[in-house]
Amino acid sequence: MKDYLRIYSSGAMCGVSEEQSRSWRTALKDAFYSRTDAVKFFDPWDYEGLSPSEYDPIYSMKTDIRFLRQSDLVIVETILNPLSVGTNMELAIAYDRGIPIIGICDGSKQLHDWIYSVVDRWFDINAAQQNGVDIYKEIVDYVLRDYKW
Repeated sequence: MKDYLRIYSSGAMCGVSEEQSRSWRTALKDAFYSRTDAVKFFDPWDYEGLSPSEYDPIYSMKTDIRFLRQSDLVIVETILNPLSVGTNMELAIAYDRGIPIIGICDGSKQLHDWIYSVVDRWFDINAAQQNGVDIYKEIVDYVLRDYKW
């Protein structure tokens, strides 16, 4: 049994603002770290840290995939850009490697059937908000209750 759960945060980084791409990841990490220290996040924003002139997309992709392959769980955000090529590739790799996937959706955007089928558990942000539920707390509760590492 490991000392911590390695979580990869998958979601659009291109075609959306940096703030949009970071904010859900930060909220998710804050929710986990407020409840447990037994998690380690692989968040692309935490290790890329390059200015646009230094950015190397090939290096970035290979680094992301290396961290993804080392993960125990993937949490994917599909609201900002459901057609993100990188996100969908990450889901395919995680699925192929048998890494469980938790998805965050808004219940209104149509995703391809394959995306729906590879995600093990969906959390609908609009339904959570309508019911006064903090979706990130709900995800943490689910993971701490149902995943053993």
